[in-house]
Amino acid sequence: MSRILLAAHDRGGANLLLQVFYKVIDKQHDVRFYKAGPASNVESKNSFDITEKKEIVDKIFNDFHPNLVITGTSKYSNFEKLFWRRAGELDIPSIALVDAWINIKDRLIKKNTKILSQPTILGVIDSSTKDQVEKESWCKSKVLVTGQPHLESIMELSKKNSRKEKNNTCEILYVSEPIKEQGLTSDFRFDQYDILDILLKNIPNDRDYKIIIKPHPNELKLNWEKHKDLISNKNNFNIVISNQDIDNLILNANLIAGFASMSLIEAAILEKSVLSIQFGNNINPNPIFKKISNIKLVKDTKMLAPMLKILLDNSYRCSVDKEFMNYFTDSNKKIFDIIANEFDIL
Repeated sequence: MSRILLAAHDRGGANLLLQVFYKVIDKQHDVRFYKAGPASNVESKNSFDITEKKEIVDKIFNDFHPNLVITGTSKYSNFEKLFWRRAGELDIPSIALVDAWINIKDRLIKKNTKILSQPTILGVIDSSTKDQVEKESWCKSKVLVTGQPHLESIMELSKKNSRKEKNNTCEILYVSEPIKEQGLTSDFRFDQYDILDILLKNIPNDRDYKIIIKPHPNELKLNWEKHKDLISNKNNFNIVISNQDIDNLILNANLIAGFASMSLIEAAILEKSVLSIQFGNNINPNPIFKKISNIKLVKDTKMLAPMLKILLDNSYRCSVDKEFMNYFTDSNKKIFDIIANEFDIL
């Protein structure tokens, strides 16, 4: 029996590791899952919520003596990096699984520094990403293709999903991102509040609408409460701020709108109507969007109203390219093979 330690700070990493836990390494192994930050909201067996401190991580290694460490990656935290550091000091192999196509180097840089912290193996979603990372001199980890187990589970869920039909009230889910908090407003020429304001101005006046705002874990909900008060006085929409699980919100919405969140990709896999709003932005912050036919990208405000009319029409049907789905097919098998072949653990 092997002792395998899992660790994640962000929801995306936790969802990915959850699939690895249950479908790859659960049987006949002692597995412990350590979480912090937004990942703490992802339920799992054998899980422990801890604080992001070096001494706590060191004690975990001293008590558990893992044979292998598998983590997510986080742009906003040093949590997973603490586990890579300690694993390296003890000659324990580590695998960091990247759950997205963007900001890969940023996920390995220690917060508020320029210092790179790297695991034994860096798992990326597809071969194109692998080739790109290997061309860049900064990556010293072995780069392997691991797919994306969480998106694979979403793909399985899409087979059971039934499209929500048009009714008297239409739900629009707005998935926010911390553009303002990251200081990117000048680069993109708008922030998450601007996007919503323009979206509301262009919604057709043909029925009742419920606008559900899903804040990003790295945003202050209070800021959204203040903005909601401002926009509620200017609109007749039923506007709510939700803390519900994003997957359930996506399933129940008629339209999912946002900037470049991974949640838009999840919604696309579920064959929902999806709108990425990137006004004035000449650099696509998530280039994978161009490969997904049912994510509609709007960069011109004049195109927003006609695009909304199309997406909110119940005759519109979404589909996902088979080539895109191949990126994360058999993800769990890929990870199983890597663990078995690289470390002879499973």
